[in-house]
Amino acid sequence: MNNILRFAVSGVLFAILNLQGPCCFAADTLRLTLSDCIHFARENGATAKVVHLGYQSRKAQNAAIKADFYPQISFNVDIPGYQRAIVPVLQPNATFDNLPQSYAYSQGSLSLFQKIPFSGGDITVMSGLNNRVNFTGERNEFWSSFPFLIQVRQPLFGVNHYQNARDLESIQFDVATREYLEQLEDASIDAAGKYFDYYIAMMNIDNALLNVAINDSMYTLAKGRYNVGKIAENDLSQTELALISAQTDFERASLEADRSLKALKLALGITEITTLSIIPPEKTPEFTVDGAKALEYAIAYRSDIKNLEAQSMQSEQVLAQAQADNRFSANLVASYGMNQTAGRFGDVYRNPLDQEQISLGLQVPLFTWGKGSATIEQAFANQQRTKIQASYQKSQFGQEVEFQVKDFLQLQKQISIAQKGEQIAVRGYEVARNRYIIGKIETTELMLAQQRKDASRREYFQTLRSFWTSYYRLRRLTLWDFATNSRIMPNE
Repeated sequence: MNNILRFAVSGVLFAILNLQGPCCFAADTLRLTLSDCIHFARENGATAKVVHLGYQSRKAQNAAIKADFYPQISFNVDIPGYQRAIVPVLQPNATFDNLPQSYAYSQGSLSLFQKIPFSGGDITVMSGLNNRVNFTGERNEFWSSFPFLIQVRQPLFGVNHYQNARDLESIQFDVATREYLEQLEDASIDAAGKYFDYYIAMMNIDNALLNVAINDSMYTLAKGRYNVGKIAENDLSQTELALISAQTDFERASLEADRSLKALKLALGITEITTLSIIPPEKTPEFTVDGAKALEYAIAYRSDIKNLEAQSMQSEQVLAQAQADNRFSANLVASYGMNQTAGRFGDVYRNPLDQEQISLGLQVPLFTWGKGSATIEQAFANQQRTKIQASYQKSQFGQEVEFQVKDFLQLQKQISIAQKGEQIAVRGYEVARNRYIIGKIETTELMLAQQRKDASRREYFQTLRSFWTSYYRLRRLTLWDFATNSRIMPNE
């Protein structure tokens, strides 16, 4: 190694050995804990932004569907129009003559429409005014009005589409809300993984630099011993090879750190040039998770379970519709109101006359070549299939939650074991290095001790990563915050 590289490595080694002292960061350095990264990812990450906008759109859709069941008031008006044409005109002898016609017309109405979910019918209240001015021959004017008109339409013996739509939308919006929360938990899982990926990459750089410096010192020591004949050329070659390997590991670790940093910034939605400094989690949560409770939360709050309920409701509605289409149905329409006509506007609202209408329409399928029974059979088969699929998927969900709980609890135990293993491997390497310096062990034993140290360090941080991603995956499966023992709800 040349002097410049040796000087750089020595400087880095000095910095690493002094990590226990106060650390100084540039003014634009962003120091992030795990919770900070997750907060950034859930609020500013590209994935989270798409999730937020999607849920915002779904909330607006739900509000629009709900508003459809409130009274709908509308005002309709035709701006005065004019028509001049030859049209068929009914004559007193019940024949038509094609005569020229020239007239202006206008009309306006105010209406209130209300759906009635519990019955499936609707009610309309209207008020309107019409005017027509005839320019054919002698000019004359005609006015007609209906001060009020109330009309009720009620389907009989059929499916209540209004109530079905409202019930289904209530469940589907609940599903959308739960899916939104689960997608945010997915963002948390992704952020936690990338947080540890970058942290592990930085630790690997520190470790690689330390190994370069140590192996450089060992190589220098080995050359001195070789020159005085204390070691063979093979031992010298091994220490040189170890130094080259350490330099290669450092270059590989630097590349991986750059990749993981960019991936982390992308997940957090940080686009500006900012230096990130990862603050490792001080301790892992010590709460325990009860498998039965976790399954209970999953069944109560998970979107998949609610979605199965929506699918079951849809299949039942389709079956009910098929059965209704295969029997007679009726539609009752009744209206009552007041109306009047006059030759001038001042008289059109005087002494209005009442008007009534009632009609009952029937539809009876007589012969459909078996279409009705086939449709019912199809709908029934789909309903049964939906039930079986729902039962099977619930069992799958239960197994998924069960094994996720076991995985989390196992990782919770493995963290302390991995941490203790790392500490033992570090102490073992220090002993081996000191023994090598005084010539008590061979180079091969020193290299093996170094490999055990590096492997145990990687294993500890990988276990830490697996623990936290497992924790957030458990949150995602149950929509339950086990740290606060509360249900995960959307922030309004």
